[in-house]
Amino acid sequence: MSNEDKTMKEVLTRIMQETGITATNIHEDTKIKKRAVKRILNGEIDNPRVKTVQKIAKCLGIISSQLLGEVPITSLQIELIASRERLRNLQKDSIEVLPPRWVEIERYLKEITALLAKV
Repeated sequence: MSNEDKTMKEVLTRIMQETGITATNIHEDTKIKKRAVKRILNGEIDNPRVKTVQKIAKCLGIISSQLLGEVPITSLQIELIASRERLRNLQKDSIEVLPPRWVEIERYLKEITALLAKV
């Protein structure tokens, strides 16, 4: 992801588009109100609190300055975020649908492990 994204809204929107993460996912992971996440995405909140930025960045596995558009996000980081999101979806499906899709989950775990080894 290039430095073309200058605001948190632009960076977050692009990450969500490229990885499939939703405002609900961010809300569930950070306990930030879903309305607040949506207000950031709509541009209604253009200067969120430091704690909010930190929670969302941690949820995504990036640093705050990347979320704020000050430091570029690498394609490897985007791949890692997307892999974690796919794993989350597989885990949800496995809980709801029996038998669990262990082969797919194991494959994604290996993918995430390989990506982490590169960082």
